[in-house]
Amino acid sequence: MSSRPTSKTDTDPADWLNEQFDPKGTGKLLKPGNKRDKKLPLSRYDILRYSLFAVLISMTMLYIGTNNNVGNTIRDGVTNISMAGDEELLTQMGVWMSEMGYGELSREELIDLRQAGVTATFTSRMNELGYTDLTLDDLKRLRQAGVTETFAGMMHELGYKDLTKEDLILLKQRGLTADFTGKVQNLGFPDITKEDLIRLKNYNINTAFIERAQAELGKDASIDDIIRFKIRNQ
Repeated sequence: MSSRPTSKTDTDPADWLNEQFDPKGTGKLLKPGNKRDKKLPLSRYDILRYSLFAVLISMTMLYIGTNNNVGNTIRDGVTNISMAGDEELLTQMGVWMSEMGYGELSREELIDLRQAGVTATFTSRMNELGYTDLTLDDLKRLRQAGVTETFAGMMHELGYKDLTKEDLILLKQRGLTADFTGKVQNLGFPDITKEDLIRLKNYNINTAFIERAQAELGKDASIDDIIRFKIRNQ
């Protein structure tokens, strides 16, 4: 009885079977293409390279951690640049404020104005709009209430040229915007007063509600009619 000839390329059946099972010991056959690729071991060169890289990283971190002068030098440099820019800005603001009639303001006064949101640009624009008698305290109150040169200018363009500084502060405190004012005017109230604008805000009436009220009451509905309609539909 002759045995089957074998060659060096033949695989032992037992070895072949072992390779088909999950090496984790689950007893499950691996699916084709799911066999784990055998990774080549790291060469001595790779091990040496990775080790040197790790040592370099460790030494760098140790240097940064123990040598605080490096971080302090960078931080101090940034701070000095920032302070130099602030000082230049304060100096220029002082010149502009002086030209607008506010005299020679001290560094502390200029810093106080900046912290309140007052700038030379804001002051100049308010002067152009007719608010030429604003004191430093007035300027700070306006900005702290949220009044900007844009808001004051847009209200001026919408026809409210007689608003006082107190009116501007009150309107902003009630949440009024120039955008809302313009939309209300476009809905048929071109001459709406600042008092009626505040009343609408007090009742939380927006432009969508005004359109709804006009759809039910008619386009000739007054502000009073719209407010009563709001009360009835609370």
